[in-house]
Amino acid sequence: VDWPVLVLYGEFDWYESEKAHRLIVDTVARAGAPARLAVIPAMDHHLVRFPSPEAAATGEGGTVAVSPVLAEILPWLRAVGASDDAVASRLEPAATLASFHRAEQLVQRALRSMGGIESLQKAGGITLVGRGRSDLTSRMQGQRADRAEWVSLSEELAIDVTEDRVAYETHARVNADADEWIRVLHDDQGRMLIVLRLEGRAFWIPGDEDQKQRYLRIAPQLLLQEALDRRATLRYLGRDGGRDMVSVGLASGDQITLRIDVQTGLLRGFEYLLDMPLLGDTAIRWEFDDYRPVKTLGPYPAGYRIYRGRRLLQEVRYQTIRPGTESARVMRAPKGMKIPDPPPPPSASSRTKATGPSDLPEVRKLSDGVYLAMNVRGGFHSLFVELQNYVVVVDPPAGYHELQMVPAIDWAGNVTSSSVGRRLLRAVRNTVPGKPVRYVVITHHHGDHAGGVRPFLAAGATVVSTAQTRSVIERATRSPFRLQPDELGPTSSVPDIEVVDGERTILDGTRSVRVIDVGPNPHAEGMLVVYLPQSRILYQSDLFMPSKRGFPDPARVPVMRWFVDWLDRSGLRPAQIYAIHGSAEVTAKQLAKIRRLR
Repeated sequence: VDWPVLVLYGEFDWYESEKAHRLIVDTVARAGAPARLAVIPAMDHHLVRFPSPEAAATGEGGTVAVSPVLAEILPWLRAVGASDDAVASRLEPAATLASFHRAEQLVQRALRSMGGIESLQKAGGITLVGRGRSDLTSRMQGQRADRAEWVSLSEELAIDVTEDRVAYETHARVNADADEWIRVLHDDQGRMLIVLRLEGRAFWIPGDEDQKQRYLRIAPQLLLQEALDRRATLRYLGRDGGRDMVSVGLASGDQITLRIDVQTGLLRGFEYLLDMPLLGDTAIRWEFDDYRPVKTLGPYPAGYRIYRGRRLLQEVRYQTIRPGTESARVMRAPKGMKIPDPPPPPSASSRTKATGPSDLPEVRKLSDGVYLAMNVRGGFHSLFVELQNYVVVVDPPAGYHELQMVPAIDWAGNVTSSSVGRRLLRAVRNTVPGKPVRYVVITHHHGDHAGGVRPFLAAGATVVSTAQTRSVIERATRSPFRLQPDELGPTSSVPDIEVVDGERTILDGTRSVRVIDVGPNPHAEGMLVVYLPQSRILYQSDLFMPSKRGFPDPARVPVMRWFVDWLDRSGLRPAQIYAIHGSAEVTAKQLAKIRRLR
């Protein structure tokens, strides 16, 4: 060694000794080169400062502190003749490495505080049964757009780590007039069983490994273990109150921030970012309730809360936290239901992350100039009407995020919040080339019906809606969409919105479009339907749900009874009725069946 050497040692280093560091200095000095030892007060082996040697050994209460190290390194580099450029090149790598080391240490401690992954493996898995509440308005499914609407929910999660299976079931109201009771089971062969409890129907489809992993991450031990499996992506972000913040890149490509208790080392929650329809850049945060001891497993959260930004979206308290899955109801066939035999396992190539549709939807011609874009997203059929000089589009839909998954995903598999709206606009332009979309009618304020509006606003369309929907659309233009920029871009201008007061007729040439406010109804405040007098076609959203089998859905009967009553009072005599959902076409037999239920 014939070059100056600086030896750094942390006072609270639990890995190496000061004696060993002095040996380096002495060895270099005997070779004739200058060497110096710098002892950094309260520092451990990973450039983290602690209040005591005991805290450094356990990893409690530490803070990454690169500054004291740089205070020794930078003057020394300049003293030995290093240029300013050479000094600057050493700053960022040192900080990045320290951030990684600290993050890894915190995640290891968090997993150890829960008993390690070994406790979950020893138990064979875990069963969680919880009850709580959910805010429909935060999910953009409430009857009103501006007031919280809390509904009760129950859920069960069973994770079998021995046989690599996970099952999740939830029973809750999904909007003001309909319940959903659904179970999803992912097996170890790449298959997924879906059980629709209210309909008494079950079926198998090819599984999605990405979705399966998002259910597994609900268990904190499995989330922390994945973070360690992805340790190269770990970075320490600093401290927020009593929480150390650690960022990790998950196998799915999502970035998530772990929130680890400074005092106990337990995982207190996590947060991540979503591109949400109408809302744009959105922070989703989970917070775990106080931990309680569970036999075999060790400490486990008593429940959780999910926030959308600062707004509480869902909270659940566990009634049951049980090791293993032997008694898990969600792993067995529901009483009185027959579960079909599973199909052969799908090929490995099909067991991949789901992606949204990229081709154009089928466009069905209903009559001259009247079209239905079928399944523009699964189960959504949007109407558009060609007039003499322009086109009118009804309900540009968007996807829907399943926020109980970690992180949440768009159930429809869309890439961005504007993907479905963009797909519908392409279908319109392909069918009616050369004519602009002048108006886009939004029947009500729910995110899955209005969330695809931004590509149409960017194309210059005027929105026709109710007063209740107007504020939702205005917010959608003001909100930042930087995670997934779209055609509209950042804007502070107010979009062109025409509010329907009773009825609005759009007339161009010989064809007209009547937009009618149906008044108070069970589904949403401010609800429109569209009637085409020349074709005698009535189009509605969410008020009548046709289906080719199992009609009627018991959860939808009340709102369909309301719709039939309204129709009989309206004076309209449509030759055909179409729906945005279900099988699209409403038959005379279906209307008669609902009338008999009144």
